[in-house]
Amino acid sequence: MTLADALADTRRRLEAADVDEASRTAAWLVEAATGTTRTDALLRPSRVLSVEEIDRLDGFVVRRVAGEPVQYVTGEAAFRRLALHVAPGVLIPRPETEELVDLVLDGVRHLRAPRLLDAGTGSGCIALALRDERPDAIVDAFDVSDDALVLARANAERLGVDVAFHRADLLAAALPPDLHGPYDALVSNPPYIPDADADSLAREVVAHEPALALFSGPDPLTFYRALARHARAVVRPGGLVAVEVDDAHAQASAACFGNDAFEDVRVHSDLYGRARFVTARRR
Repeated sequence: MTLADALADTRRRLEAADVDEASRTAAWLVEAATGTTRTDALLRPSRVLSVEEIDRLDGFVVRRVAGEPVQYVTGEAAFRRLALHVAPGVLIPRPETEELVDLVLDGVRHLRAPRLLDAGTGSGCIALALRDERPDAIVDAFDVSDDALVLARANAERLGVDVAFHRADLLAAALPPDLHGPYDALVSNPPYIPDADADSLAREVVAHEPALALFSGPDPLTFYRALARHARAVVRPGGLVAVEVDDAHAQASAACFGNDAFEDVRVHSDLYGRARFVTARRR
């Protein structure tokens, strides 16, 4: 089987199973199974796969057809300039979250060596991207999930990006002393889907991604109230708070920062025009 044969056969199998974006997914699976690139597929389409590569690709296709997200199948997800390792038990980074990074970078562009805190870091995508694109920044990040912290630290080590990861619970009354800042920015993509809305998600998301990182419980504002409480304690006056939100609760999430501790509270739309982010400044 050649690279060209593998791409065509994988695409046919995915299309027969009604897998979305079959052509793109086929390319990802073939690349991951063979260690090749799309340039290789164009320049060396007659390159013959080994038996081990064919077996690996077949296993990947079986897993994707069964509904496992392609990022878990390949073990990798792209996020801004980074190729992150991902694994079951940790949320897959979303493309729209890349826009949250832009809001933070813009909000601290005038500062030298800004101190940044990522709350609920997951794979480490936000914290690592911030440190990668602002090498002078001092970045802390925390999560309550041990699985997430193991993965985030491994990503940092593999990429050579210096971020300090901590175990802490966003819903605790206070953050531990080593996270008291003061910080120039607090950023978070917290769980914001109410438990009652689970049926609105794609089946593969609910089946494979961690509920701990997806669902807020019965109240979609639980984590935003906690973020506002912690921001009062650890963000310096004039510092930035930037959070990702559910567009259905954007205004209500913004209202969590509408008290005397914050000013310049804004709702921002993503590239598709959906209200997906809130920023505020600490008074």
